[in-house]
Amino acid sequence: PNIAITVRLIRARGLTAADKNGYSDPYAKLSIGKQKKTSRVVNKNINPEWDQTFEFHGLMPASLDETLFLEVFDKDKGAFDRDDKLGSASVGLDCLDAENGAPKEVSLELTMGGTVTLSIGWAYSQNQPSPSKAKRFASNPLKFAKDVKNSVLHSHDQQSPRNQLSTASDTVGVVGEPSKDTEHLQLTVTLVSGARLKAADKNGLSDPYVKLGVGAVRKTSHVIKETLDPVWEQTFEWRGPRETLLQNQLVLEVFDKDKGVLDRDDRLGSAKLPLGSSVAVGEPAREVSVPLSTQGSLKLILEAMMVSIKRKTLAEVLGDVDEYTPLEEPKKKAKHMMPWEWFQRECSHVTLEVTLKGAVGLRA
Repeated sequence: PNIAITVRLIRARGLTAADKNGYSDPYAKLSIGKQKKTSRVVNKNINPEWDQTFEFHGLMPASLDETLFLEVFDKDKGAFDRDDKLGSASVGLDCLDAENGAPKEVSLELTMGGTVTLSIGWAYSQNQPSPSKAKRFASNPLKFAKDVKNSVLHSHDQQSPRNQLSTASDTVGVVGEPSKDTEHLQLTVTLVSGARLKAADKNGLSDPYVKLGVGAVRKTSHVIKETLDPVWEQTFEWRGPRETLLQNQLVLEVFDKDKGVLDRDDRLGSAKLPLGSSVAVGEPAREVSVPLSTQGSLKLILEAMMVSIKRKTLAEVLGDVDEYTPLEEPKKKAKHMMPWEWFQRECSHVTLEVTLKGAVGLRA
């Protein structure tokens, strides 16, 4: 089932004054994955009231594990002037109620001063899921999404052992739209360690883990228990067209894993690393230390290189269909492969090739 996330941009307070008159002409840009929205401009105001609502449609349940990014700009009147940035902030959508999607009001501190108030909620899209699926989805949307993905993988393993989906899809994310290029840029990020992280538990320690994102592709590290100086030494990879990949940022969010079933994981800090200026394609891997928004830092090793793409047909991925197949079987197989959004995201490059060889037993 698809969901729609609704974001109401309410107001901002104490924004930076970018103009000589002591004011700004602020507007905001909001994004979830590849979807982006822009608010209207409020002239001559550092305490703007937008009260503007945006909807992000066609999202999968796993989107509740993504992040809403917000940037505020001052609109310049000159035709060739660049709009000044007034600050940015982000909030994890896992702060939302997973059961009923009730709107939640949040106040975000901008990086350059001031705060922005939002209201965020989610609801089913117009195409409602079946009652049984809706009940499972409402109880735990993230588990529902993972179950769908695992069932698809399991079905392929049983139907065609020689044509299994690559297990690398769990660690390699494809960024950007499919292209005809035979080479892609591969970004390799090794999450080495953290230092002097924020203490979130009563014992003066934390159980930290990291969420890493490039574009709409998110990955999560394992949890290191009871430490403020964790060592992960865990490697993640992203692939995509060179220009598309380098236009993105590497988004890092650190959380403390709470043990309670109903407890929310505490956010320990975040950081963004522009890939265009942080990696050199084809050169040796480089080690970087990234300061977090609260306290502490993360140590990473970054490497980028061009790799060849091995194309696969749909038959190679799913297994060949028998020469003569009852007409109902393709329908059942297509339904079992739903949701297509997941399939398209994981396989990225799919060529559908159909050869009509003949038919038997047709109706006279």
